[in-house]
Amino acid sequence: MAKQNSSFFSPNTLVGLLVAAVVLFVLFVLARGIFWLLSLLAPVFLIAALFLDHKVFLRYGKWIGRLLKERLPMGLLLIFLTVVAYPLVAAMLFGQAYLNYQLKDKPEAEEPDEYIAFREVEELELKSPRKEPLRRSKDEYDEYEELFDD
Repeated sequence: MAKQNSSFFSPNTLVGLLVAAVVLFVLFVLARGIFWLLSLLAPVFLIAALFLDHKVFLRYGKWIGRLLKERLPMGLLLIFLTVVAYPLVAAMLFGQAYLNYQLKDKPEAEEPDEYIAFREVEELELKSPRKEPLRRSKDEYDEYEELFDD
């Protein structure tokens, strides 16, 4: 009887599985550490988000309420995930509040029909490049055409 060569239990496969397990373990420890750090900073994020833009919380609450009305299971799942993953939600709300705070300083139009004030830039005259037609040498065309000759 011939000896079977099992490629699944070869040393390369076992080393690959071991490396994958180590990488997944390191990623899990890293994610757990980030979640722990965010859980310590979550109260600070929530208070800072309230000071920067309190409307972020109102919009988040309205979104949950609308989701509860339209799709009850998804709304309940979102409430559950908000409670379980509150450090991530606090960081997200802080990020939204900070971006809204930064965007308040940008110039905007007063009325929807008005344009935003801009700075006039001098126009540059652009010349289109002159295009010359592609020309093939007689030899290249003949060699290509000879491929299709019968």
